[in-house]
Formats: sequence, structure tokens, C-alpha cells
Amino acid sequence: MGSSGKAVCFRVLTVVFGILLWLIGVAILGFSIYLRVDYWINQYVGASEELTKYTVSVYIFIAAGAVIILFCIVGIYGAIRPDKCALIVYMIYLPLMFGMLVGGGVYAYIYREEIENTIKNSSLLREIVQLKYGSNARVTQAIDYMQEELECCGGNSYTDYGLSQWKQSYVQGEAQERENKTPLSCCKNVKTYEDLPGLQNKYCNMYVEGETGEVLDKVNPMIWRRGCGEAFVELIQENIGIAAALCFSIVAVILLAIIFCALLLFFLRKSPVPREDDVVYEMARTQEKSPYPARGGPYANLYQS
Repeated sequence: MGSSGKAVCFRVLTVVFGILLWLIGVAILGFSIYLRVDYWINQYVGASEELTKYTVSVYIFIAAGAVIILFCIVGIYGAIRPDKCALIVYMIYLPLMFGMLVGGGVYAYIYREEIENTIKNSSLLREIVQLKYGSNARVTQAIDYMQEELECCGGNSYTDYGLSQWKQSYVQGEAQERENKTPLSCCKNVKTYEDLPGLQNKYCNMYVEGETGEVLDKVNPMIWRRGCGEAFVELIQENIGIAAALCFSIVAVILLAIIFCALLLFFLRKSPVPREDDVVYEMARTQEKSPYPARGGPYANLYQS
């Protein structure tokens, strides 16, 4: 295969990997926008001012997705034309994107430990449950949703509700209503009781009650025992492997794109890119007594007998 044939081959490969990276950029941009506008995720983050700073990372991913889309279009254009200037810009951008992803992966690993320390080992969620649940509608909705979806109760455990403002905010005439109780979202069978009438179906008992209504020293088997801080950290740990695999896959695609783009530039440098008027020029030059000198290139002496 000649240098022109190899150039065509690497043009095709550059376009294919450029489209693949463009699709990755669209996926990153779309998912980041989803994270920013999703109602329940905003409820979680808005539950505490300490968590709002983490929305900065979402904006970084939105910007990264937009930049990937833009430069991949430049690279695809440069390979189709072919345009060496566009390919050089694309070639400069690819290593930068490679470095950004590697650096982002390292930061994500460190950031994961920071989240674990913030949520699991601190009193953040416990304080949110004890001070804001029941009095702040946004926080109440977020915690109820978290407890149902992550199968947990309270910040550190279900006993957080025993010292909460929610317990103290009794309805007049029902002073003992929330004693040794948690919200219904802490129950394993919450779907069974949430639409039923009656006070006994409004809450989840912390402990088993005897036949006469006395509280026994036995934890209710139908209540989630683990705290939501622990459950949230487990969710992160379960998905960190998937995130790492995706990150390494994208890095591999970028490496291949760098190799193919570099080879394409090399072969385009060896074989000049034909211009649109080369065939017409050669037809005119090869006519009898033509004053035109040989131009060279792939169409040189095309019509000579």
C-alpha cells in the first residue's frame, strides 16, 4: 500500500475515533446536565450547605463535555477534508484531554474519600435529620426519598429520630404520638402502609410492641437499621468500579485517536494533498506543444502515452 493509500486508511480511522469521542462528549454533557437539573439530586445537595460546593464538579463535567464535542468536530473535519491545520489543532487537544481525564480520575478517587469522611464519619447527616427533618419541606422530601431508595433510616441509625426536632414537634393533643417512632419511610414495608388511614400507619415503630401496647426491648424487624450515611457511602463504593472502567475505556480511545491522528499527519506530509484542479491541469499540460511545466503530485504524467 502506497503512502496515499495509508493516508486514506488513517483518515477513515481518525474519523471513526473522532465520532466515537464525540459521542462520549455528548454522553458526558447530557449526563452532567441531568445531574444538575434532577429534582431529587438537588434535594440531596440542598439538604446541607456543606454539600452545595460539590455542584462545582458538575459544572466542570458540563464544560468538559462541551469542549470534547467542539474539538472532535474540528478533528473530524480535518480528517475528511483533509486539513492539516485542523488536524494539528485536534492533535494538540487530544493529549490535553488525556491529561485532564487522568487528573480527573485521580481527583475523583481522592474526592470519593472526602465524601466518605464527610458523610459517614461526621455528624452531618445526623444533624440534618435531627434539626431539619419535619421543619424544612425540601429536606424532609429528600430524606424520605433517600430512606426508601437506599433502604436506610436516620443519619447514623434509626435512633437519631429519638432526639430530633421532628419528635418534639407534636400535634396538639397527641403528645405521645411520635415516642419511639420514626417516619414511615424507615419501614421495610412502607408501600403497604403509606396509603392506609389511621395513626398506627403514619409512623414506623423503633421497637416491638407487646399485646397490651407496651414497648419491648427488641428492635422492630421491619425497620431499616443502618444509617443513610453508611448506605450512601456503600452506593459510592459499589459504583466506583464502573466509573473507573469507563474512565480507562475513554483513555484507551483517546490514545488510539492520538496514534491514528499522528500517523495521518505523517502520511499527509509525505504525499501532497491533491487539489481540485490537478486533473484539469494535467490534461492541459499533456496536450501537444503544451507550454505548461510538470506540476508533480499524484496526477503527474496521467495522460502521457
